[in-house]
Amino acid sequence: MPTGEIPSFEIVPNNCTLSTERRLNNTSDFYIFAKQRFPGNDFFSSRGSVAELHNSRNYICHFKSIKEAGQYRIYGYQTIGGGLIGSYFSDLFLSDQYLIKKKIDSIVNFTWTESSAESARWEGFLKTTISGKYLFFVAGSNVRLWIDGYMIIDEWRTQLGTKLTSASYSLKACNQYEVVLEVRQLVLNTPVKLMWKVEGNTTEIIPPTSLFYKEQIQGSPVDVTVL
Repeated sequence: MPTGEIPSFEIVPNNCTLSTERRLNNTSDFYIFAKQRFPGNDFFSSRGSVAELHNSRNYICHFKSIKEAGQYRIYGYQTIGGGLIGSYFSDLFLSDQYLIKKKIDSIVNFTWTESSAESARWEGFLKTTISGKYLFFVAGSNVRLWIDGYMIIDEWRTQLGTKLTSASYSLKACNQYEVVLEVRQLVLNTPVKLMWKVEGNTTEIIPPTSLFYKEQIQGSPVDVTVL
């Protein structure tokens, strides 16, 4: 987003005020979470759609109860529609020191032809339009898929070739759910796909209109101490 249009937020007791200099469109969502600095556990808090801003420039985000005392780092993000953030690595284990590039991929549907990259991770959010049990399909030689923080596909082995793996997960309409897909390719020219099917519909590549990536907002992160 251009400078001056990025939302910012501030911490007040027990909640967070998120403000923006302009009325954002409904393709963006905001969410806030607290991350304990030591030992590093994540505590997700309230998440809100920009539609809840109405005509105001402020959105109040109330934290869930944090039961443990300690130092926390509060992050604020907005999610932006149009794809997932893809990170590409030159090793098989997605090691940070071997990161080659990051880019926004509108969909995950391609043939792996890049010999310099041996593994990749896509991160972001899925936004649903209807409630129901979703069947997720992943094509690749070695794959792992997390939905809403739960690993639902784990095919992280040294097998060669391509395998289509599926698993189901129930989702509610009009919500955003975190998605992480990891793939490592042992053979070039193999397909990589991320697909879904909800009850009553056909199987499809998850479209860009349902995929969101996150950007940190101004003023984030903020360090707080819980006594």
